[in-house]
Amino acid sequence: MNRYVRLTALGAALAASAICPAQTRNASGFEHVASYRSLGGLVATAIAPGPTPGSQRVYASYLYDDITFDVIAIDPHDGSAQVFHDPIPGEFGARNLAVAPNGDVYFGTLPHAHFMRLDWKTRRMIDLGQPSAGEQYIWDTTFGPDGRLYGVTYPE
Repeated sequence: MNRYVRLTALGAALAASAICPAQTRNASGFEHVASYRSLGGLVATAIAPGPTPGSQRVYASYLYDDITFDVIAIDPHDGSAQVFHDPIPGEFGARNLAVAPNGDVYFGTLPHAHFMRLDWKTRRMIDLGQPSAGEQYIWDTTFGPDGRLYGVTYPE
Protein backbone atom coordinates (compact mmCIF):
# COMPACT_ATOMS: atom_id res chain seq x y z
CA MET A 1 0.00 0.00 0.00
CA ASN A 2 1.42 3.40 -1.01
CA ARG A 3 0.88 6.38 1.28
CA TYR A 4 1.38 10.10 0.81
CA VAL A 5 0.89 13.23 2.88
CA ARG A 6 -0.42 16.34 1.15
CA LEU A 7 1.39 19.42 2.49
CA THR A 8 -0.46 22.75 2.38
CA ALA A 9 0.96 25.97 3.86
CA LEU A 10 -1.72 27.91 5.82
CA GLY A 11 -1.34 27.68 9.69
CA ALA A 12 1.34 26.22 12.04
CA ALA A 13 -0.82 27.10 15.00
CA LEU A 14 -3.48 24.87 13.46
CA ALA A 15 -1.13 22.07 12.48
CA ALA A 16 -2.12 19.63 15.19
CA SER A 17 -5.84 20.35 14.96
CA ALA A 18 -5.93 20.50 11.16
CA ILE A 19 -4.55 17.03 10.54
CA CYS A 20 -7.35 14.72 9.59
CA PRO A 21 -7.33 10.94 9.47
CA ALA A 22 -9.19 10.88 6.16
CA GLN A 23 -8.12 7.90 4.13
CA THR A 24 -9.06 8.02 0.48
CA ARG A 25 -7.30 6.18 -2.32
CA ASN A 26 -6.75 7.88 -5.65
CA ALA A 27 -6.43 6.28 -9.08
CA SER A 28 -2.68 5.73 -8.74
CA GLY A 29 -3.15 3.58 -5.63
CA PHE A 30 -1.87 6.15 -3.14
CA GLU A 31 -3.80 6.61 0.09
CA HIS A 32 -4.36 10.09 1.55
CA VAL A 33 -3.56 9.78 5.25
CA ALA A 34 -3.32 13.41 6.43
CA SER A 35 -3.31 17.11 5.58
CA TYR A 36 -1.96 20.06 7.51
CA ARG A 37 -1.97 23.81 7.31
CA SER A 38 0.58 26.33 8.50
CA LEU A 39 0.95 29.93 9.63
CA GLY A 40 4.14 31.59 8.49
CA GLY A 41 6.36 30.55 5.65
CA LEU A 42 6.71 26.82 5.11
CA VAL A 43 10.17 26.48 3.57
CA ALA A 44 11.21 22.84 3.99
CA THR A 45 9.71 19.43 4.72
CA ALA A 46 10.99 15.91 5.29
CA ILE A 47 9.70 12.53 6.41
CA ALA A 48 11.94 10.97 9.05
CA PRO A 49 11.82 8.73 12.11
CA GLY A 50 9.99 9.94 15.19
CA PRO A 51 10.88 9.71 18.87
CA THR A 52 10.13 6.01 19.31
CA PRO A 53 11.32 3.01 17.31
CA GLY A 54 9.16 2.47 14.23
CA SER A 55 7.45 5.87 14.42
CA GLN A 56 7.60 8.53 11.71
CA ARG A 57 6.99 12.26 11.60
CA VAL A 58 6.41 14.89 8.96
CA TYR A 59 9.00 17.59 9.74
CA ALA A 60 8.22 21.12 8.58
CA SER A 61 10.39 24.23 8.89
CA TYR A 62 8.61 27.58 9.25
CA LEU A 63 10.09 31.04 9.22
CA TYR A 64 8.29 34.09 10.54
CA ASP A 65 9.37 37.18 8.56
CA ASP A 66 12.88 37.86 9.92
CA ILE A 67 11.89 37.12 13.54
CA THR A 68 12.55 33.44 14.32
CA PHE A 69 11.81 29.95 13.03
CA ASP A 70 10.42 26.64 14.27
CA VAL A 71 10.63 23.06 13.11
CA ILE A 72 7.44 21.11 13.74
CA ALA A 73 7.29 17.31 13.93
CA ILE A 74 3.78 16.07 13.11
CA ASP A 75 2.52 12.55 13.73
CA PRO A 76 0.52 11.70 10.58
CA HIS A 77 -1.54 9.08 12.43
CA ASP A 78 -3.06 11.12 15.25
CA GLY A 79 -2.27 14.76 14.38
CA SER A 80 -0.19 15.45 17.46
CA ALA A 81 2.71 17.85 16.97
CA GLN A 82 5.94 18.75 18.73
CA VAL A 83 7.37 22.21 18.13
CA PHE A 84 11.13 22.69 18.22
CA HIS A 85 11.89 26.40 18.79
CA ASP A 86 14.93 28.28 17.49
CA PRO A 87 17.46 28.58 20.36
CA ILE A 88 19.75 31.12 18.65
CA PRO A 89 18.79 34.80 18.92
CA GLY A 90 19.02 36.42 15.50
CA GLU A 91 18.59 33.25 13.44
CA PHE A 92 15.33 33.36 11.52
CA GLY A 93 15.28 30.58 9.00
CA ALA A 94 16.04 26.98 8.15
CA ARG A 95 15.42 26.44 4.44
CA ASN A 96 16.42 22.79 4.35
CA LEU A 97 16.08 19.53 6.28
CA ALA A 98 18.35 16.52 5.84
CA VAL A 99 17.83 13.05 7.28
CA ALA A 100 21.02 11.42 8.55
CA PRO A 101 21.75 7.72 7.95
CA ASN A 102 20.76 7.10 11.61
CA GLY A 103 17.43 8.94 11.11
CA ASP A 104 18.33 12.19 12.93
CA VAL A 105 17.17 15.44 11.32
CA TYR A 106 19.75 18.15 10.54
CA PHE A 107 19.53 21.55 8.87
CA GLY A 108 21.34 24.81 8.26
CA THR A 109 20.19 28.28 9.29
CA LEU A 110 20.30 31.91 8.23
CA PRO A 111 21.51 34.66 8.55
CA HIS A 112 24.53 33.29 10.50
CA ALA A 113 24.91 29.82 8.92
CA HIS A 114 24.71 27.42 11.84
CA PHE A 115 24.25 23.66 11.54
CA MET A 116 21.48 22.34 13.80
CA ARG A 117 20.17 18.93 14.89
CA LEU A 118 16.79 17.99 16.36
CA ASP A 119 17.20 16.12 19.64
CA TRP A 120 14.21 13.99 20.66
CA LYS A 121 15.73 13.18 24.07
CA THR A 122 15.73 16.82 25.14
CA ARG A 123 13.00 17.88 22.68
CA ARG A 124 15.15 20.79 21.54
CA MET A 125 17.20 22.03 18.60
CA ILE A 126 20.90 21.60 19.22
CA ASP A 127 23.26 24.25 17.79
CA LEU A 128 26.26 22.53 16.21
CA GLY A 129 27.94 25.85 15.43
CA GLN A 130 29.12 27.59 12.31
CA PRO A 131 31.15 25.40 9.95
CA SER A 132 32.80 28.41 8.32
CA ALA A 133 33.25 31.95 9.63
CA GLY A 134 31.77 34.69 7.47
CA GLU A 135 29.02 32.59 5.89
CA GLN A 136 25.46 33.89 6.17
CA TYR A 137 23.18 31.15 4.86
CA ILE A 138 23.26 27.41 4.68
CA TRP A 139 20.85 27.00 1.79
CA ASP A 140 20.84 23.23 1.59
CA THR A 141 22.19 20.22 3.48
CA THR A 142 22.77 16.59 2.63
CA PHE A 143 24.69 13.56 3.82
CA GLY A 144 27.43 12.19 1.62
CA PRO A 145 28.27 8.52 1.08
CA ASP A 146 30.93 9.02 3.77
CA GLY A 147 28.15 9.74 6.32
CA ARG A 148 29.27 13.35 6.77
CA LEU A 149 26.94 16.36 6.75
CA TYR A 150 27.51 18.82 3.89
CA GLY A 151 26.02 22.28 3.39
CA VAL A 152 25.72 24.78 0.53
CA THR A 153 26.58 28.23 1.90
CA TYR A 154 26.30 31.88 0.93
CA PRO A 155 28.10 34.18 0.14
CA GLU A 156 31.13 31.94 -0.48
